[in-house]
Amino acid sequence: GRLQIVKVRDEVTEVLADTAFPVILEQPVALSVTVQGDTIRVVADGTTLSAADATFRDGAIGLFVHEGALSTETVRVGPV
Repeated sequence: GRLQIVKVRDEVTEVLADTAFPVILEQPVALSVTVQGDTIRVVADGTTLSAADATFRDGAIGLFVHEGALSTETVRVGPV
C-alpha cells in the first residue's frame, strides 16, 4: 500500500508526498496529521511523511481510502 499527502484543487490532483505503507486488513492504524505554517506532517503507526505547500491558508480536511474501507471512532480537528 501507499501513504500519501494529496492536494486537490478544482479538477487537479497532486501528490505532495508518498511512501510505502503496509496495509493489514482490519488492523487499527494510529494516525495523526498536523499543519504548522506551510508544513503538513502525517504520522501513521510510526511512519512519518511531510510536505510543504502554501496554496491554502485555510480550508477543510478529507480522509480518502483507495480500494478499501475506512472506519473510525474519532476524528478531531482543532488548533495545535
